[in-house]
Amino acid sequence: NEVVAFEVRRVQQSKGINTLSPTLGLLKRYRLTNIEELLGIDWCIRDSVTSFAVVGMSSQSVFQVEVIGDIDLEVSGGVVDAVKDAVNGTSGATEWVSLTNEQSIFKYHGGDVHSLSVSSRTNTLVTSSYTDSTVRLWNYNVPSSYRGSSVVESFLDRPQENPFHVDMHPSGLLVMAAVEGEVREYAVTDEHLELYRKVNVKGPFNGPTGTAHMVTQPVSIVKYSNAGHFFVVVTGKLAQVFSVNVMDYTHSGGAGFPSRVMVICDHVAPITDVDFNR
Repeated sequence: NEVVAFEVRRVQQSKGINTLSPTLGLLKRYRLTNIEELLGIDWCIRDSVTSFAVVGMSSQSVFQVEVIGDIDLEVSGGVVDAVKDAVNGTSGATEWVSLTNEQSIFKYHGGDVHSLSVSSRTNTLVTSSYTDSTVRLWNYNVPSSYRGSSVVESFLDRPQENPFHVDMHPSGLLVMAAVEGEVREYAVTDEHLELYRKVNVKGPFNGPTGTAHMVTQPVSIVKYSNAGHFFVVVTGKLAQVFSVNVMDYTHSGGAGFPSRVMVICDHVAPITDVDFNR
């Protein structure tokens, strides 16, 4: 239940050598005393060079943490917290409430939140719950809009499409979802998520260097790059990086397939997280 901020620093390896080696320098630790376990965290929009924020989540809440210029971490005063909803005896359901007047604003997931992502260019936030089979989007800077303009996509009638993990494109216009044997990319509309394309990643393939690989594990993680022109797909111990700017065509007249530009297969245990250099 801690948020730890690091700074990437480059130091000279030894005297007489001009090569700079990157190291991580600890900036600040912040303990979240009212949260039992922190499940995920992602960056919000960067306001300036020295001031930015992150959005975090536990199984029962989503919150915003501000990083101020002096590197102190504070919980934002305008944050909206999520609390247990005992109304109608709904098990696991939660509601958004305002901390200032304790007024219910928006009914949240009916099960544990398994993934969270924030658009780097907008105030759009997306979460998914494999338990309640929904993906939800809203503007986290405008709590009053949660109830009226949030996009809720339910997969209760399509269990084979229920995502294990989701990620939002930096533009806020696309959402990528990890499904059993493929990646699904959705366009964000005013009312729901519209399927844009599917990328099948299971089965045999040859990497960019010609090395043969076989994917048998389900897709567990998907992630866009900072500019959105690459995305990475994790299946067990294997990670594949695709480019959306270069398309492969397997047959005449067929839809283009994002080009595979890198295969990462150095891990000896399943990959649990992945991120691009910012």
